[in-house]
Amino acid sequence: MYSTKTFETDCFAETKEVWKRVKKCLDLDENEGKIEMKRLSPNHVQIFKSEVPWQGGQNPFEKSYFETGFITEFKATVIGNKKVWSNK
Repeated sequence: MYSTKTFETDCFAETKEVWKRVKKCLDLDENEGKIEMKRLSPNHVQIFKSEVPWQGGQNPFEKSYFETGFITEFKATVIGNKKVWSNK
């Protein structure tokens, strides 16, 4: 059976707050440096497992990790002044 994880944030929560709640919801290790979150829109984030850290190159604005695997995504529904995030 598919399990749904949910959490709440303030309606105008910053990406840092959303990431903090995602880590808690998914029980991700605080020191795990190989997990990356992409915020696709104010109400949609995706979580990826990454490979080896980027060791440098031509463009300093490139990502620090290479994406290798999709873990999950969360979408938010606005209810009053809160957002309820779920990974249905």
